[in-house]
Amino acid sequence: MRRACRLPVSLAVILGVSALVGPLAGAAWAPKGPNWKSQSVFSEQFFNAPTNETVNLAGTMSVTIKISGDQFRGFVYSLHAVVHHVIGTGTTSGGAYSLKGHDDVVVHFNQGAPVSPVDFAPSFTLHPPGPCRAHHPPNPCFNPTRSSVPVAAFLDANGSVTGVQAGSSTT
Repeated sequence: MRRACRLPVSLAVILGVSALVGPLAGAAWAPKGPNWKSQSVFSEQFFNAPTNETVNLAGTMSVTIKISGDQFRGFVYSLHAVVHHVIGTGTTSGGAYSLKGHDDVVVHFNQGAPVSPVDFAPSFTLHPPGPCRAHHPPNPCFNPTRSSVPVAAFLDANGSVTGVQAGSSTT
């Protein structure tokens, strides 16, 4: 008789707890909605070792961030960045530089609440001034180099993106 009494009580407790926790487990810190897209004007300063000068760059970067995962499986933030119309000037030579290209960066987080901000370092090709012609003295010939523009994505409590900072500007 005692055994029959415990079963309904145990079953009611299990159903009650799962009814309360179940919806929270699936939705807690799980970002929803489409990919986050932004286009921001930025400025950044680089030191270009081959030309031995500092370069001040300004232009536009398009950023797309895709978020997957949740607090139990961990989060994956995927960034796709493309630079547009990025030009710069060498502080010593006054030469015209350009930054071109696109990059994909993925950041993984373990279980738990999302971390804000999420920092990315997409890398682009920095083209030095002037044409590069063989046997063209007295001008030196410099090859393009890779340069990173820091990108920080700011998150709300649910892990959704609320803003992005690229280089020295915020969108």
